[in-house]
Amino acid sequence: MRKRVLNSSSVGKKRVRASRYTKSAFLAALEGTGGIKATIATRLGCVRETVTELLQRNDWADVRAAFLAERDEVADEAEGCIRDAIMDKSDVKTATQNARWYLSKVRPDKFGDRNTVTVEADKKFLPTQSGDFNVDVSTLNLDLDTKRKILAALEEAQVTGNGGRRAL
Repeated sequence: MRKRVLNSSSVGKKRVRASRYTKSAFLAALEGTGGIKATIATRLGCVRETVTELLQRNDWADVRAAFLAERDEVADEAEGCIRDAIMDKSDVKTATQNARWYLSKVRPDKFGDRNTVTVEADKKFLPTQSGDFNVDVSTLNLDLDTKRKILAALEEAQVTGNGGRRAL
């Protein structure tokens, strides 16, 4: 049996059939929300899951397009704010952080997070999460000197607290 998790936005709201809502009512509720489903649901008087169901309907492709356009409009505004923060040289630290984040999103090939570790011996790829991860070095098909270098780098990262990144 599937349990339903209630959050504060769905408490006290009845689950209503998605077929009850019209496209025009949805589009009116969508306007000015930035595509935030919880806000749309509040305006429609339903739960967020109903909004998701409506957007997944085959006959609502035009509504889906309007929803995506609403989200894109906010994304453009956010990019503008980030650009302004980057161009504002009065706070160099914030401008640099924003620039790094922005480049990781628009140029992930050059500036994105490295989410794979290549093991040269047999060309296996180990997918990882950004941040902490565990790899049993003894299972890697590497010579002893390379394993020691890896362990030394990991120990240095723990000591310096910078994830192994060297200061520029």
